[in-house]
Amino acid sequence: METKIKEYLYKTAKAYKTDISGFGNNALNKFTTINEFEKYKWPDNYQNSFFNVECDVSIKSGYLITEI
Repeated sequence: METKIKEYLYKTAKAYKTDISGFGNNALNKFTTINEFEKYKWPDNYQNSFFNVECDVSIKSGYLITEI
């Protein structure tokens, strides 16, 4: 699962060059003003992101994640 999530995130960042998951909304609180956030150019810098993904998943049935 971690591999698939990383593949998804890297595809959005490198291939699509867009933050479709909305990480910018979480990053916004790291800046003291909206102006600082805009100067950082989040949409342009998102494509330079690196991701660390850790999953703790418990699946009761494979049918819950696949179509029958």
